Amino acid sequence: MTTSSIKATYNQAVDAYKRTNKNIKTTGLSSQNSKTNNINSGTGVLYSGDKIDVLSQGVSKAPQFSTVIQELIKSRVQKVKSSEKVSLDAIKGKAGIIEVMAAVNDSEVALQEIVTVRDKIVGAYLDILKMPL
Repeated sequence: MTTSSIKATYNQAVDAYKRTNKNIKTTGLSSQNSKTNNINSGTGVLYSGDKIDVLSQGVSKAPQFSTVIQELIKSRVQKVKSSEKVSLDAIKGKAGIIEVMAAVNDSEVALQEIVTVRDKIVGAYLDILKMPL
């Protein structure tokens, strides 16, 4: 690397640093005066030292694992049912072959997702059983 390229890279870094400081001063955001206001300032920028007041933002309680799994399975079963409906419509002459193939593909993906989740849950359960007491 030549001296001129090192100097050019250094100057680019200094210019970037100056622009960043100017932006911080313009928006009034800095680690010295930031409390919880940066997240609500509309700039979408958080800086080191910024604090996010999660409790005042109305964060809801996390859903239960069983609820998440139930919703996942319900949505995938609904996909399979809609695929069956499209297949029945094709038998009646109300749906084309492309619609049937797309529905069958969606149904296959949904079934693979359900099987994968089941396998992961069973694997986790078996890992728990292997743990020493």
